[in-house]
Amino acid sequence: QKKGVTVVTYDSDVAQAGRSVFVNQASSEGIGNALADSAAELAGGEGDIAVLSTTPDATNQNVWIEFMNKRLAAKYPKVKVVATAYGLDKPEESTTETQGLIQKNPTIEAIVAPTSVGIVAAAKYVSGSASKGKVFVTGLGLPNDMKTYIKDGSGAQASLWDVENFGYVAVQIANSIRNNKQSVKVGAVIKSAKGDKGVKSRKVIKGAVGNEVLLGPATVFTKDNVDNYNF
Repeated sequence: QKKGVTVVTYDSDVAQAGRSVFVNQASSEGIGNALADSAAELAGGEGDIAVLSTTPDATNQNVWIEFMNKRLAAKYPKVKVVATAYGLDKPEESTTETQGLIQKNPTIEAIVAPTSVGIVAAAKYVSGSASKGKVFVTGLGLPNDMKTYIKDGSGAQASLWDVENFGYVAVQIANSIRNNKQSVKVGAVIKSAKGDKGVKSRKVIKGAVGNEVLLGPATVFTKDNVDNYNF
């Protein structure tokens, strides 16, 4: 920066002094809300659901689940989390735990897996079991990994930020700072460029390290839109 180079971080941040602004993929609250909304939709607005996480002390997952539970309590009070299991972010363990959740909790209508490993394992198990079409899987996952289970009648969904647009927005903001003297102070508004698939503008907010810009709400991949994404 002392040499006149514009520095914008994205995905993972550095100290505020080492960059102009951080572009963050999504807020923890936004992720939790997306998980809650998807689970509630799959459960039909009421009923029992379960959680398949990574480990009991996984910081990110615990925060996302906390926000999910807050959203459920506020917006979907008839949707209840009745069990939580941990697949250690390993396919085999996640498959075993999914089987256990279904066998021990026959009333569950959806399983929420806030892990890209766990969601695939859970969806694969359900797809090949008698629970297909009865227990629905959702969580955080890549559209290409989940496409089969979203479209094969299992009724699965997945949520994640649009990684293609994420990169575009980071470059666009860097360009605006460099060429348009865009302010990135907290409170400033950055107008989206023509190729941005997200919101029309983004506000610079105060993040954990310093000023940051959020990509926007997580994208929920369903049978209606999953073919529009390739990552």
